Amino acid sequence: MSDTIPLTDLDAPAGEENAEQLELASIHDFATKLVQPGSKEALEHYVRWQVALRNAEDADATELDPDKVPDFAPISINLDLTTACNYACDHCVDLDILNTGIRFDHDKLRSLVSDKTKLFYMNTPQNPTGGVLTIEDLEFIAELARKHNFYVMSDEIYNRFVYEGKHASILHVPEFLDQTIMLDGHSKTYAMTGWRLGFSISSEEMAKHLTLLMTNSTSCTAAFTQVAGEEALLGEQQGAEEIIQRFKERRSVIVDGLNSIPGVSCRMPTGAFYAFPNVKEYTEKQGRTSQELQRWLLHEHGIACLAGTCFGPNGEGYLRFSYANSTENINRALERLREAFAQLA
Repeated sequence: MSDTIPLTDLDAPAGEENAEQLELASIHDFATKLVQPGSKEALEHYVRWQVALRNAEDADATELDPDKVPDFAPISINLDLTTACNYACDHCVDLDILNTGIRFDHDKLRSLVSDKTKLFYMNTPQNPTGGVLTIEDLEFIAELARKHNFYVMSDEIYNRFVYEGKHASILHVPEFLDQTIMLDGHSKTYAMTGWRLGFSISSEEMAKHLTLLMTNSTSCTAAFTQVAGEEALLGEQQGAEEIIQRFKERRSVIVDGLNSIPGVSCRMPTGAFYAFPNVKEYTEKQGRTSQELQRWLLHEHGIACLAGTCFGPNGEGYLRFSYANSTENINRALERLREAFAQLA
């Protein structure tokens, strides 16, 4: 890889009308869409709302207890992108999905949630694994949420990047909007990362709480950004479809290349644009961490990737590579990786 490689070699797309994306946004007549400066805002606002509610329940409390304000990192930088959060997320439980085909074990999830659970946060398609949840997975989560009365926050920012079949959204689960917060945005499909434009879809009642918190923290999303976002959603989508097809081709290049390196194994991701190879032959078996390997690859070989532990402790022994780049650069990176790992063998 060269010393300086752009985030992506693709321009913002243009193409035919985006019917599937708009269908998600209007699937419930009584759904409320809240536009925000990035979809992460909704996650923070929800947790702050839960913290306020919890402190308000303390009859002796005269101000918010700082010990009850959660650390957002375990859930906003989500490990295997499925996290059950109890008591407004001051107790978070990671649901390890790396050993179950990059989805999750239904029985394991059932054992983790309870009447104390406040939020189930998931990402589908997933960063960093590239896994995609099915409608059966979502219906099971909704069943648990109804039983234990918790919210489901579904980050679906990569919903157009599904390479086999169609994206299953939490909005497709019937009669579940009252416990749903769906997140989406413009940074992935429309290459609008720096524009900071995202939105949530939820019930009107939930949107009132999120709006109040957003108004008093970020005020509003820039008007010109919203105009650009509207053009992206309502405009032609041919360019977006071309981008997704190119990513599908690059997916095969990087996964096949990684699997050809001795000691490296990588599942074929079915969504998003990340490869998440197992490199334990070069980490735990040789006494180094994924973080140490990540830094060595960057500083000694000019290869940029992320340690699996950037997404939580269950990511130890894994690296995340993005294929949001040209096939030429991906092949250059693979050749450098082959040479680097040969030095460690």
